[in-house]
Amino acid sequence: TPLLNKPIYALDLPGHGGSDWLTDYPFIQWLPVLRAFLDALEIEQCHLVGHSLGGSISLMYAGFDDRIASVVSIDAMGPWANSAEAWVESFWKSTSERLKQRPAAKTRPFKTLCDARKFALGYLTDEMASALVMGGAKEVDGGWVFTHDPILKNKSLLRCTEAHVQAAFKKIKCPVLTIRAEKGYPVPEEMIEPRLQSISKLTYCSVSGHHHVHLSEAEKVADLITTFWEDNATYFSHHVG
Repeated sequence: TPLLNKPIYALDLPGHGGSDWLTDYPFIQWLPVLRAFLDALEIEQCHLVGHSLGGSISLMYAGFDDRIASVVSIDAMGPWANSAEAWVESFWKSTSERLKQRPAAKTRPFKTLCDARKFALGYLTDEMASALVMGGAKEVDGGWVFTHDPILKNKSLLRCTEAHVQAAFKKIKCPVLTIRAEKGYPVPEEMIEPRLQSISKLTYCSVSGHHHVHLSEAEKVADLITTFWEDNATYFSHHVG
């Protein structure tokens, strides 16, 4: 955050960090959550910067709200899409998952939570793991617990179709910077290219690193974002009120 040298609001989405849990988390639900957040803070114009889920939400949201001056999406190219046929195949199983009781959070030492993150991802340094745990855990009697809702890991009851995603991307009027980690989240190339072509004001670049490249290569990512904003300063002066 200090590297960007701008006032920043960091949103804990429902089911994450210190925010409340919901009964379910279909992707499309994140868009009114972001809208309500901007409305509550009475934000008239802003730049959206998101990583992973946050980047996908930012991309899908930007075309609907003229308050968005630009989007930076870090290792994210929008939500996973399903065909109608795929939805029929997965819906009943997804429903069954939601009938199960949420598992209770296990209380463990802070270092154990960090080690769990490092083991799960395989590339985090101690510093990176600590930063992730601090944003997604809290201290309780006897140790620490993760605060995310366990059902976030379940398959969504309803996904957008690919046509929905590309139609939303075509509505984006503002400049977009997509930063892709070279060893990041595995997304099929046949899905990426049509989505990139749907964005009219796109800057695309890749950075060496894994999915959490904004942590491992923080200065490089911050430089790309700052340069992107500087390169689009004329656009902002004419289109941002």
